[in-house]
Amino acid sequence: MVGTRFPRSVLVRRLEKFRERVCSGEVDAVMIRTLSSYAYFTGVKWLRPALLIPCSGEPVAFVAKGEEEGFREKTWIERVVTYIDGGDLMRRVSGIIREEGYRAVGLEFGVERDAYILFYEMFKRLNPGVKVVDVSEILDEMKMVKDEYELKAIRVAGSKARKAVEHLESIAKPGVSETELAAEAYSILYRLGSEQPQVYINAGPHPRIHAEPFHDIKLRDNTFVTIVVGANHN
Repeated sequence: MVGTRFPRSVLVRRLEKFRERVCSGEVDAVMIRTLSSYAYFTGVKWLRPALLIPCSGEPVAFVAKGEEEGFREKTWIERVVTYIDGGDLMRRVSGIIREEGYRAVGLEFGVERDAYILFYEMFKRLNPGVKVVDVSEILDEMKMVKDEYELKAIRVAGSKARKAVEHLESIAKPGVSETELAAEAYSILYRLGSEQPQVYINAGPHPRIHAEPFHDIKLRDNTFVTIVVGANHN
């Protein structure tokens, strides 16, 4: 596949391991709607993620109409169903569930910040006869154990973050604003290929827990500056 970032064997192994864990009980299929888990199995970050993983058969990716060609170039998933809008997505997902006769479907509905709680509520209304099973714990446990490709990506991401921090250290002087520091960090991280950089700047003397950069707070003499940089790779 053109553009795939992870070897197909790695992604297939993850899927099969997940099936071994989740399909040993009552679950017939799992519907993935969180971006983090979606990327974990497909190998690509794709907004409005929707992936149906049956306990037997090929996984099904639901992609907005017009995006399917680009999606196929980025992933190993072969079965792709297109949809027009959110309502159409729900109809297509529910249609497959009814056609296959699924009686129990796994979903993530915990405190994940990218969890689709609205999808969960709509799913229950459209599929009243289907039992919903929380599979968050299984996914969390799997993600805790990193494979060799994830470890390599973590090391590369750490190198990117280090370069950004080293640059900020060289320009952090009295009079420079928090947003100016953040802009420099984001510029470096994006140029290095980090797609989801996170930068938090807190220039003293007053500490802030959230540390989102302010344009009117500038570095001063004899005060602390807290710099937190998060980078990613692939």
